[in-house]
Amino acid sequence: MTCRAIRPTHNTTGAGLRRLAPVAVFFLLGGFFFPTATAQDGPPVIELAICLDTSGSMNASIDEARIHLWGIVDDLSRLEPTPRLRVALLSYGNSRNPRESGWIRINRPLTDDLDAVSRSLFELRTGGSEEYVERVVRVALDQLEWSEEDQAVRMIFVMGNEEADQDQAIDPEDLALDAGRREIAVHPIYVGGGGGRNYQTWRSLSETLGVQVATLRPGKRPEGPASPFDRELASSGQELSATYVPYGENGAEAAENQILQDQNVESLGVSVAASRAITKAGPLYQGDWDLVDAVDSGRVFLEDVPEEDLPAIMQAMTPAERDDYLFRLADRRRELKDRIRSLGEQRERHIESSRAAGVKATGDDLRRLVRRTVRERAEAQGFEF
Repeated sequence: MTCRAIRPTHNTTGAGLRRLAPVAVFFLLGGFFFPTATAQDGPPVIELAICLDTSGSMNASIDEARIHLWGIVDDLSRLEPTPRLRVALLSYGNSRNPRESGWIRINRPLTDDLDAVSRSLFELRTGGSEEYVERVVRVALDQLEWSEEDQAVRMIFVMGNEEADQDQAIDPEDLALDAGRREIAVHPIYVGGGGGRNYQTWRSLSETLGVQVATLRPGKRPEGPASPFDRELASSGQELSATYVPYGENGAEAAENQILQDQNVESLGVSVAASRAITKAGPLYQGDWDLVDAVDSGRVFLEDVPEEDLPAIMQAMTPAERDDYLFRLADRRRELKDRIRSLGEQRERHIESSRAAGVKATGDDLRRLVRRTVRERAEAQGFEF
């Protein structure tokens, strides 16, 4: 039995690709499936560590991170060459975090599993403690496994609303020197208005790090940009999730989390669900637990997957039925992604025209702030938008 992700009668070249040596397949398919640390093994990597103050007054800002995660990823998917993206999440200033670490926790180490990052964001709970801004940056620098690629873009965003100089154990000058030596850009984001001591401490830290202080206005929970296409996009995104087939040890858990994150973003509004759908149709949303893509790409031969690693629905099928089942799901996924991309383009045009015709926003939202900052850094490393 020959594994078919694309029927040989339709595309014999596709069938032949699956029998090439793995290195040849890797280069022909764009190198997305073997993300090791050497530059020769694929496109350059972009790594973002998001450090959030989770003291009691930061609920709206945490929601902003939950809302804009998917838009930020979609922005990065427009880079050329398309990067590999790894995101980490750290929280600080929370009495639920360990006292011995300075009330800092690595909620999610650097990973390309965006649903895992989203899950960690939604699991955050606020609770007051000392806000050690400089120490959370130190933890991100020292305890995350950063790529050593020459072309990698490595960035830390630290966001908070209290004084940035509460931690007397960390020398900001040493922090800046170490970050510069390792080519990890650190960008403080102050949540609050200009002026006052809190703002001045964030401005001072930014100057030490060699960047401009960025500010976000505090307030009620923000909303994502809306359009007439959002409901259909959100619905298509849910249909897209139905084309994923979990396999292997962690497949079922990852598939459950995918559905959970669909529901989580839906709870923030249909515009957020639309943004997530667009990201899921793009190149940066990956799932190494998904059998449809694994077989369709040629990374896995269906006949080599142990039956106990298959979902129950496939275990009851014959080999030919399994092959046809995956083929039909791959076809359906391509159809849905095409629809989502088309709707996403219409949505973007609508939002841009609305902004041009309406009142400008009172300040940067998180997505635009991060997009502008990452764009400057990425272009310096040879990327193009």
